[in-house]
Parts: sequence; C-alpha cells; structure tokens
Amino acid sequence: MKKSFKLMTLIMCLVLSLGLFSACGSSDAAEAPNNQPVNPSNPVNPSSPNNPGGSVPIKNIIMMVPDGMSVSATTIARYMLPDNANGMKTLFMDDYVKGLMRTTWSGGPITDSAPAATAFATGYKSTNGTLGLDADDLPRASVLKAAQAAGKATGMIATSEFMHATPSGYSANEFTRGNYEIVARQTVNSGLNVYFGSGTGHIATTDFSDYIKDRGYSLVETRSQMNAINAPAASVNVSDTLRVWGDFVSNDPINKRALSYDIDRVAEEPSLAEMTRKAIELLSRDTDGFFLMVEGSKIDWAAHANDTIGIVTDTLAFDRAFQAAVEFAKQDGETIVFSVSDHGNSGISIGTRNLAGYDGSPFSILDPLKRATCTAEGAIFGIQQGTMTVDQALLCYGIDASNLTTDAANRQRVLDLIDIFKANQNTGNLVAIMNQYAYIGYTTGGHTGEDLPWYMYAPEGYTMDIIDKMGFIDNTDVAWFLAKTMGVDLDILTDDLFVPVYSNGQSLAGYTVTQTSVRTSRADNAGYVYEAVFSIERGNTTLIVTSNDNAYTINGVSETFDTNGVAIYTIIGTNNYDNRERGTLYVPKAVLDFAF
Repeated sequence: MKKSFKLMTLIMCLVLSLGLFSACGSSDAAEAPNNQPVNPSNPVNPSSPNNPGGSVPIKNIIMMVPDGMSVSATTIARYMLPDNANGMKTLFMDDYVKGLMRTTWSGGPITDSAPAATAFATGYKSTNGTLGLDADDLPRASVLKAAQAAGKATGMIATSEFMHATPSGYSANEFTRGNYEIVARQTVNSGLNVYFGSGTGHIATTDFSDYIKDRGYSLVETRSQMNAINAPAASVNVSDTLRVWGDFVSNDPINKRALSYDIDRVAEEPSLAEMTRKAIELLSRDTDGFFLMVEGSKIDWAAHANDTIGIVTDTLAFDRAFQAAVEFAKQDGETIVFSVSDHGNSGISIGTRNLAGYDGSPFSILDPLKRATCTAEGAIFGIQQGTMTVDQALLCYGIDASNLTTDAANRQRVLDLIDIFKANQNTGNLVAIMNQYAYIGYTTGGHTGEDLPWYMYAPEGYTMDIIDKMGFIDNTDVAWFLAKTMGVDLDILTDDLFVPVYSNGQSLAGYTVTQTSVRTSRADNAGYVYEAVFSIERGNTTLIVTSNDNAYTINGVSETFDTNGVAIYTIIGTNNYDNRERGTLYVPKAVLDFAF
C-alpha cells in the first residue's frame, strides 16, 4: 500500500486547539492572541508577527535575487532605458530601495553564491561551496521549508539550472554545491509545487525529465505549454495537488544547460517576468498563501564574463520581473516582495584608466551599449552556426568598425581590439572591444565583497518587525525576517527535519542502522556518492531509507511524505566511494515517529 501525506498536516493537527491554521479544519488563524507562547514541539508560532500590533497580515512572500547584480549594473542599466540619455529616468525597483546589506560568508568578505543563498534561506553563515549547512556543517531548515510547514504552496524560478547554487540553497542541504545529482534529487523531492527554469539535461547519471515526471510533475518545455497551464480552483489543498515543472528550450549554445540571456531568447523561451507572472497565478490559488523564490541568475554569469551587454539586459529583465511581482502584491494586499543580490561581481564601473578627462566626458560615451542586439555569447553562436559573418556578429554586439563614435585615441584602441577579435573569435575578445569602446571598467572576473542595496514592497499599514528600522542589514537577517513573517521558528523546524540516526559508521538515537548500498556518479564506483540506502531497525520495525528521497519502506510497505520528508546523507569533505560510510544520515522526525 502506498500512502502520501504531508508533514505539515501532522504538525498542524498538534496545534488545532490554538486556532492558528486550517490543516484539520480550523479557520481561526486571526484569533490567536499575540502573547500566546510558542509550542516547543511545533515550529509554527501562533504569536507570528505577520500581524504585529494590528498590522496588515501577510499571506504571501516573493523573494527575488538578482544574482551578482552590483550597484554599477543598475546604474548602467538605467541609462539603457528608452529616452534616458542623461540617466534621470529610474528603474522600477529604484522606488523600493530600503537600505544596504552585508554580503559576507562565515570566513571572509567575498562570498560564493552557495553560502549567500544559505544565509538568505536559513539565517546562518556557512562555508563557501556548501548549501543549506551552517558553518559547523549541520543542516538547517530554509524559509521554503518554513512556508511548507505553514501550509503554503511553494515555487522557485531561475534562469540557471535548477540545481545551481541560489535555488538549491532553499531546497537542498549538501556540502558540495557541484554534486548536482544530490542537489537535484533533494530539490525534486522537496515538495515544490512549481518550478520554472532549465537544467534537466545537465544531470549525467539519470534521464531527469523522466525522474521528474515519475515524481508526479507535469513537465512543460515551451512558453506556449507554460501559458496553457490552467490555474487550479482556489483551495487550501493546492499545495497538496499542484505539481508543475518547467524545463524550457534554450538558446544557450555554449553552456547548453541554462536559459538564454534575455536579449538572446528564442520565441518559445519565456522571459523571467512571464515565468514570474505564471508562477504567481498558479501558487496564489492556495488560500493558505505561497512562497516564491525568483532568481535572475545570469546577471552573475555575464559579470563573470565581463559582458556588459549581458549584465545590463538581464538586469532590465529582472526589473521587469520585480515589477510583475509588485503589481500582483499591490492588487493582492497581503504580499511582501523582498529583493536583494547575493554578492557583487566583476567590479564593473563607468570609467576606466583610459578615459582621459573623465569629469568632462559626455553621457554619449555609453551610447555604444544601446546599439547591441545580442550578447557576446549570442554573437559567437551566430558565427559558429554560420548565421552571421564576423562583421555581422560585431554589429549584433553594437560595434560598427566603419562608424566608431569615440575620440581618436580610443578609436585606435578599439580598432586594434577588433583586429584581435577577427584573428581569434571568442567571447573574451569580443567583450574587450565593447568595454574599451564604452569605457566600462572591470577589476575582476570573480565576485566582489561590497555592500548591496535591498528592496522591498509591503502593503500599506504593514508593520515590519526585524528590519523596519535597519537601513543596514546582514544577509542572515533576510531569513529570520521572512520566517518570522510566516510565523515559523527555523531552529525548531530544523530539529524536526534533521534527526541524526547514523554517523561515521555508528548508529545513533537508539536505532540500529546499516548502510546496505550506495550509487556513485560514475561507473566502477568512481565519482561522488549520490544515493545511499539504509536499514533502520528498532523493536519489530524496519525502516528502509534512501538518501535524497521522500519515499520510505516500513516493514515492506511503501510510504511517501510529500513535503518536508527528504532524508539526507551528508559526507563532509571528500565525497567518494571510499568515504561512503563516513557521512551522517538525517531523517525527518515525522518519518521516525510514524515508523516507530
């Protein structure tokens, strides 16, 4: 027999008498007194500040991350707006700037995307390269899991692969961000209701499209298919039944895994704003509310490549997605939209050492950027496919060698770079031309450690709690603010989700645990361990657990926990076959309680 049920239902039934949520039929959430204590066995706090002091209640949270978007990126993007030569027009998100945020990881000033996402999602600093683990390598509950514990529908959107660092910081707990098979399985089995993006073809060990469909998702692969999805009827059960996964066609020929840069999109590839609107349409049918994480992933990728065209056009695409979210929030009246970049990238600037007389330079020095109709990646693809000549690729990227609108000294420098590109046609040589032409400077091809602006829309009358008077915040403050707004204690939820039962070959917590098999990412037991099967025994009960999955066998009977039910096996340090027994197995408390 196969059962399917939610951990949050088990939790909610414990607090029915508190009148908080409707998991077992109650609908008196607004009646819980503000001084009611937290039930120590329940992560959902009836004294939630989502309605502090008579404030407007908050039902939905949209968290938006423009990955790697530095302040100079938004500055330059502003100049690219129509009829904005002097930069006086503003981006939509400019009206919602609230303050600055520190972007550090646990050990230094310049963070990787993985610990940055972990800070946003869990409220804990962590080490570079790790997802959902704190600085002591212990797993932590995320705000996405908090939303599920509160009965909300959940979704994620990214223009990178779905198992890339930022989305995975919300859905996975893994020591090495590049162990994609582990991260992918945890994400697919995490109980998400909607995911839009790409990346299934980048999983080497499994036909992941079939894996996703086997987990109950309707798979859509084009913009038309996405638009054809009908929103479900409004219900508290939407989070139980809605399962949509978008793995869209891409014009990303070089990476062959992510969505295209916005300016390079093909017709059947949805924009970030379109994906955001559709996800909101579907998730908002859950009457308990929803949590949605949206990442503009490839601002960061363009910054790594020093591709100014990619940076500014994907920044503008993110601004349109932010606008779509805020427009919904204003109409809805119960939604917060919170946005901040995870880190800077590239040290991009307006002005370089070659810009003599910088203080007398006209606005027109940025005009070359406005002429581009593709990124460097798109231009190189055109050459590789034979659809563009070299000169046409230069024109696509905004460079007309016969009509360079710049001073004589800079004109010669640009012509010299064009000659280098024609002799060796690659993205690095192409971006060098534009950056010289428009006097755009870069200090690095990596991340940078500056503070970054954060943005928020909240309904009129909403009284913020944690960050209302904090113009300057830490990246960990984001998670605590969002979780508290939902009325969920992340630390209590962590204890519920991650019960250690086995570590370094030793059984824990009174169980007898045996590792029965493992699977690795390469043949002949090479690569990393992405699946480990364990037998957990106590008394007359045997529980069979597979890591990174939410399906279990209890005395031969299959059971499935739809949300918050994934067992994880973390191998800290080198994950390989030789270290297969040197990890720690964590099983959700609800699974153990149900089995034993």
